[in-house]
Amino acid sequence: MRLIRASLLILLPTFGAACQKDSTVLAPVFLEIVVEADPGVRLSAVPIRINGKEVGRTGPNGTLRTPIFSEPGRMLRVAHDCPVGHRVPTEPSTVRMRRYDADRPPPIQIRLGCRPLKRIAAFVIRANGGPGLPVRVNGELVATTNGSGVAHFSRSGPPGTEYLVELDARERPALLPHSTETLVRSPDSDELFVIIQSFQSDDRPKKRRPRPHKIIKIE
Repeated sequence: MRLIRASLLILLPTFGAACQKDSTVLAPVFLEIVVEADPGVRLSAVPIRINGKEVGRTGPNGTLRTPIFSEPGRMLRVAHDCPVGHRVPTEPSTVRMRRYDADRPPPIQIRLGCRPLKRIAAFVIRANGGPGLPVRVNGELVATTNGSGVAHFSRSGPPGTEYLVELDARERPALLPHSTETLVRSPDSDELFVIIQSFQSDDRPKKRRPRPHKIIKIE
């Protein structure tokens, strides 16, 4: 998910009655702030701050709608705190206010991100012709293929984690290949990896080597 830095022009906020000194009463402009871990995966109870002041928390739908009273031309800094296990963007979002001609301008929508620190990598293994084979990930035994040659498991790690998946048939000399390895890298999202490998049985009878003739010397 790309984080969208809001650099919008709206009416800049002075919170509450701070703007009452102006002879002109400013109509509120609403900010609609959405916090997501991934596209479509919204986070609730996330504190939102505007220019350092907390204005509320996102609701069950991951959204906070808050009014802003302000003068045109000023900048807003929109910051948030992410839940445990998520990371906050390095730079806060900014919004520049402007004056609207409409009496009731539409809400300004801002999307903020809280990317997960770890991602799930799910694996489905299909070893055609290879039932009962050990499956190792980075050298660790994680599963064994069933009677149909299928195994499934998952791992969790930071984005960019590499997983070396090995199907080990070395204890089954009749199967070829004796071992296969597949390297995958986890993206910055939960991912399903499907690995398909075919094995063949080398059940041809082994030719016996001819025994060397023993030369007997008769004197």
